[in-house]
Amino acid sequence: MFIDKQTEQIIVKEEESVVKLIFHMFTTPHEIKGINGIAKYLTDRGIPTKKGSSVWHRQVVRQTLMNKAYIGETISF
Repeated sequence: MFIDKQTEQIIVKEEESVVKLIFHMFTTPHEIKGINGIAKYLTDRGIPTKKGSSVWHRQVVRQTLMNKAYIGETISF
């Protein structure tokens, strides 16, 4: 875990790679289609969710894609 000096956000390295993968699969044309396909892909490969679950649901993928911190919007505390 580290703090990004530009955004002052906490970055959890283990989660960063999964979030980047989800965005890449969603925005790049290939055989994996949509949030259902992404959820199945992650589940089939045994990649755990943030909470440690072995099963990805489409809603978790959707929430990741809509997370304001991940799409570059700042969060005020």
